[in-house]
Amino acid sequence: MPVQNQKPADGKRTWTVQVAAVAEKNAAESLAEKLRKLGYDAYVRFTKGDNKSWHRVRVGQLENQKAAADLRSILSAKKEHRDAYIAVY
Repeated sequence: MPVQNQKPADGKRTWTVQVAAVAEKNAAESLAEKLRKLGYDAYVRFTKGDNKSWHRVRVGQLENQKAAADLRSILSAKKEHRDAYIAVY
């Protein structure tokens, strides 16, 4: 069962699971849309580094690291997301 958005109201750290980082915006948006259709709270974050731009596909905004770890386990069980990892939102 997909984990839905669980933003904390008290200003504590928020956790997320990153499933991919790609250069192409369309590829990132397509993956995020696929995850949303499966019921996940997926979104794309744009970042720019040294001479390269990334579109990070992330899932969830969770209130604790354990919830993020549980979500990561669910996502990484699928072959295409096996490299998913926990990140700070």
